[in-house]
Parts: sequence; C-alpha cells; structure tokens
Amino acid sequence: MKSRIRHIPLDKLIPHPDNPNRMSRANFGKLMRHIKRTGCYEPLVVRRHPQQPGCFQIINGHHRCAALKNLGRATAQVVV
Repeated sequence: MKSRIRHIPLDKLIPHPDNPNRMSRANFGKLMRHIKRTGCYEPLVVRRHPQQPGCFQIINGHHRCAALKNLGRATAQVVV
C-alpha cells in the first residue's frame, strides 16, 4: 500500500491520550519559528479515531499539530 499525504482540518485531529512525548518551551519555540519561516514540517501520522467518526487520532506529531494551531493554520499534512 502506497502512503500519500493528505490535508486534514486541525479540528479533526485529536491527540492520543497516552502520548509520552514532552518538549521544552525553547524547542517548541524553535519548531514554531521553523514552520513559520519555511512552511515545511514532517507530516503527522494519524489513524481513524476509534470512537469519534470523522476524526483522526494523532500517533506521531502532537507538537507539530500544536505549533500549526498556534500559527493559525487550518489544516495539517498527514499520513493516515
């Protein structure tokens, strides 16, 4: 199966409740500046949400999603 990048509205992306990743404020600021300056970021990895139809659960990319929201973006590049 070939993966392809899709654009999904940020309001349809729900963080996985067991995400163990943490990022310092300084590193989060660097991530936001990088996305703002270049517009480039690694696509998020998501799956269809097990309980919420029409939504997707973030498997990898929680901080990128938060940065995109803070930057006022409406969608994120994802691989389902």
